[in-house]
Amino acid sequence: MIASHNGAMEVSAMLVVGQIWKIVEATTSGLAEAADLRVAFHLGHGRVGVAKLSAYMCLIFGSAVASLSFVLLQFHSDTLVKFLTTDEDLQATISEVLPLVGIGAFVMVFARTASSLISAQGRCRESTLISVLCSYLITLPFAEILVMHYNYDLKAVLAAVILGRATFAAIILHFMILSNWNKLSRLIREKAAVKMKTPASTASFGDSRAPSLYSEQVQV
Repeated sequence: MIASHNGAMEVSAMLVVGQIWKIVEATTSGLAEAADLRVAFHLGHGRVGVAKLSAYMCLIFGSAVASLSFVLLQFHSDTLVKFLTTDEDLQATISEVLPLVGIGAFVMVFARTASSLISAQGRCRESTLISVLCSYLITLPFAEILVMHYNYDLKAVLAAVILGRATFAAIILHFMILSNWNKLSRLIREKAAVKMKTPASTASFGDSRAPSLYSEQVQV
């Protein structure tokens, strides 16, 4: 809606750039999900040191993936645009903003990976709340002011998105680095222990054999 303020060309360019942004995001989403599972697994088993090491290694690997995306979008944008559209005006508009997408790739990697790591610590609500606040208090207001009031082009929209995600990444990384990993590991194990006991207590109302069978399975 904000991009439509400058005409149909900006809308078409935004749609194409949005698809490129999704592709870049997809290259790091798998790494973020793997980091979530790995860190949660180690925290659940009380291996705090290994969990922290896995978290920081995932951030490093994500930086390497973001570097490849940045090089591709920064130095081969003209070639990439030719595969997306044959309209010369649209090609020129997209080529101007693709380097910004490359910069956004770095921000997106840290934001996406750090968000998954916070979720692995059992703090999904905090991550979601911070993401929503950054979107509604930073990204949308800046994009609206720059485009609606100062008539900037698509670069302003992408700059606002990058600014919002950069703020989110900085806050989430701050929370992750200052986390009490030992306490979080203990809370995760306590919740897991409660959930392990729940099936036995609920099944006792139906089949009296269920608790003993469940106990045998846990012992195995």
